[in-house]
Amino acid sequence: MKLWASVLSCLFLLAACDDHSSSSEELPPEEDLSSSVPESSGSINSSAQFAYPSEALIGMNLIDDASKVAELENKMKVSIDYDYYIGTREVTCGEFFAFIPYPPIKTAVCADDSLPVANVSFFDAVLFLNAKSKAHHLDTAYSYTNILYDTEGHVLNLESFAFHNDANGFRLPTESEWTYVASKGWKPQKSWNASNSNFTSHKVCSIGNDSQGYCDFAGNVMEWANDWYSPLFDTTVVNYTGAPDGGIIGKRVVKGGCYANSEASITLFSRNDIYTITSATRSAYIGFRLALGAIPNPTWMDGSKNTVISRTIPLASASIIKNIYKTYNAKLVFRNDVSQKLNLIKYNEDIPAVIEINDTLNAYHPDISPDGKYVAFCTNLEGVTGKSKLYVRDLNETGIKHVELDVESAAIPRWRVLENGDTVITYVTDAGNNKDNATFAATSTWQVKFENGKFGTPEKLFDGAYHGGISSDGKLAVTGARLLRARVNGVDTIWYNGNQACNASLAMDGTKRTVFLDFGGETGSGYVGSSYTAREYAFIADSTGKLLQAIKAKSGYTYDHVEWASDGIHSNIVATLADNNGLHGKIVLIDPNLGTVTDLAESDDLWHPCLWVKRTDPANSSTHLNPDSAGIYFIPGYPENVIQWRYKMESFWQFKDSATTVFLGSSRSHYGLVPENITSPDLAINMAVPFNVNHGVYFLAKNYVLNLMPKLKYIVIGLDMDRFVVPSSSSFFLTLYKNLPGYTYDENHKFWAGEDVSEMYEMTHGALGRESYAIHLLPPRGYDDGPGHPWPAVPEIVRDTIWSAVDSASYRENFNYIEETLKLAKAKNIRVVGVELPSNPNYRNTGAYGKEGIQRSKAPALLQEIADLSKTYPNFTFFDANQMGNHDFYGDVARDSDHLGHDGAHRITTKIDSLLKTLP
Repeated sequence: MKLWASVLSCLFLLAACDDHSSSSEELPPEEDLSSSVPESSGSINSSAQFAYPSEALIGMNLIDDASKVAELENKMKVSIDYDYYIGTREVTCGEFFAFIPYPPIKTAVCADDSLPVANVSFFDAVLFLNAKSKAHHLDTAYSYTNILYDTEGHVLNLESFAFHNDANGFRLPTESEWTYVASKGWKPQKSWNASNSNFTSHKVCSIGNDSQGYCDFAGNVMEWANDWYSPLFDTTVVNYTGAPDGGIIGKRVVKGGCYANSEASITLFSRNDIYTITSATRSAYIGFRLALGAIPNPTWMDGSKNTVISRTIPLASASIIKNIYKTYNAKLVFRNDVSQKLNLIKYNEDIPAVIEINDTLNAYHPDISPDGKYVAFCTNLEGVTGKSKLYVRDLNETGIKHVELDVESAAIPRWRVLENGDTVITYVTDAGNNKDNATFAATSTWQVKFENGKFGTPEKLFDGAYHGGISSDGKLAVTGARLLRARVNGVDTIWYNGNQACNASLAMDGTKRTVFLDFGGETGSGYVGSSYTAREYAFIADSTGKLLQAIKAKSGYTYDHVEWASDGIHSNIVATLADNNGLHGKIVLIDPNLGTVTDLAESDDLWHPCLWVKRTDPANSSTHLNPDSAGIYFIPGYPENVIQWRYKMESFWQFKDSATTVFLGSSRSHYGLVPENITSPDLAINMAVPFNVNHGVYFLAKNYVLNLMPKLKYIVIGLDMDRFVVPSSSSFFLTLYKNLPGYTYDENHKFWAGEDVSEMYEMTHGALGRESYAIHLLPPRGYDDGPGHPWPAVPEIVRDTIWSAVDSASYRENFNYIEETLKLAKAKNIRVVGVELPSNPNYRNTGAYGKEGIQRSKAPALLQEIADLSKTYPNFTFFDANQMGNHDFYGDVARDSDHLGHDGAHRITTKIDSLLKTLP
């Protein structure tokens, strides 16, 4: 009841702020949000009456969350040099559901159509805003390729999502726009009228008089901002629009506050909720208001204080790449010609983000190594005569570990794997105009071995700069920089009737096909049957130079920088699209079999794309596991703990045949039990995850741990007795797991008991995830390390300590799931240690046993009941390390009131290791 009381308190204010006197005609709902909705014959809905600031915003102060507002530390000033509209109040339920009836959203907080809509995700708002733009014949500010809904009808994810700042349509306000108007308390002077698209005077937000203007910036509900979250810095920025992308977490900004929230949340400068906010987040106290208009000359700022004026937008989601190549293990690297830096997109991330590699070198023609770990590049262009340097570096964002090839000149690097297994890089001495025979003969093609981060000794292959690629058997090499030249069985020849050509690339899939571009010559015109513009077609030739195919560019564009992108089975062509001004605004993927073109990324000027896909050996490509299901324990839109489960499962499949000890439990074990500290018998893994309850412990033990670990000897369960009052209905493994293909696939195959699933680790490893979690969780085998602090003087208590009937029933459910786990383990002769981890000793000064409550006077009897389980189950040992708070864990041992930090985690796990050594 506390939550609903809070919600009702939040929603109360709107009735006083709503303008019930203004009339409007609601637009009919649309069934297909991708199509146009019927045109409104009346004026725009009441919430879409917009303020029109007629002056530029100068010197808006924003304060980062880490700063004290009173001290105005870490100030950031933002200048807005354009006019924009912003809603006078929050979007109401009636307005929202006039556009978003399909699928029916069951859980929006809507007691009345006149109240602000709440419990809607950022993506829910995006669908509404796009539909509203279409209804009024405006541009849509957001694009996407597919919608993923949750079971309650809310949008979990919009694949290939992109915001287009130049669109003149409905959108969310940026943080800067919102803060400016909220700080001014502006009264709108003009409003937007849909019937004639003119500015007309209009009174809005009437509360008995018309002096208020805007409403509810600090009441009713918190509001979505348009921005990706970025730290704020003590600097001045023009037209600030947040971070360029969502980064590895996809964190969003919310503004304002709910009336019933804490005072700190109702400040002009607040940017967060108490939890991490992502695009799929929903809360009963988060809604939104509208904004309208393009944002000219926006400035984005990343987390390193770098201003980004040329933002690159990923247009293809991970699932699109998966559909094409049957794997998420793909990376796209390319040159941003505005910043003159290499950019990287990883498609095994659930939120593909553009990583700009912090590099001082001017990099051209990047090529990714066969294992995906390195990128080679040079410092000069195809078609330009002159010396070039060749480098290899780690494929990451740090800009370190360059290795330079010590030769006079090396251009256009291409990786190859020789028949003997050596990985080499081929390069040419000069990649200039190859039209003159004598000049071309003076150049040469070389290869150099690259192993363990070092170059070997360069080896000359033959005369002539064949930088378009060399076949795996070495019998075909191609190049194109004025002429399409080929070296066939050691003989140099000219293909394409000597017509001008460029950008030759040889497919490394055994077909020996060459893709290239031309300049509208006779040979190409004869093949396609009409004249055309230079580079309007991508041509494909066979191993003899005979034309096989011509693929036309999108209308208004021409191709450039064509390159094959093959995993050994599926071969496509990555290219850039250039507009009439010669700017390469898009990177696309061409399917030569279907003739389709898929957008991958867009920006101002992108060059030299290389798409790497993990190579599949055709001879060993068969598997009895379904690649669309096996190991897929996470899909976009699910919360943080589901991502953590995904990596716990990867660790499980990696070590299931060798691990002897498994940790299970909730966040207290996740942060508090360290596998590397277990020396008896040898190897442990941590499969505890935040928000887990004992039903989840039972589910994992029954179906995975006890079912598939042949060397298992011990299960260590973090009991967390106060969390026994958390209902089992909150267990992820009760229903939610069924939405994820990996778990349902395992369940449908009876969790693989007795079957060979040796490929499952590789399948899970290659599935969708977030690299930041992989780096953090996989090396320590599931342990989540964290800082250590002293215990807080005032411990946190989130539940009433006086038991209700509900609490008692939940406690008994959790107790029973522990007992059921002990039964299963006893049947397999597996020892179980139940640990009550140390918690804040200052709970002794309260009436609560722990954070989740339980009356302190009842706790000793409940703990004894747990200990007595060993009488029925001799395989069970109870280790009470908390001792009602009378433990010896002091100093910098705590993460917070109920979690151990680094030092505390290592200490308690060492104690558990000693205990295991004493058990039979």
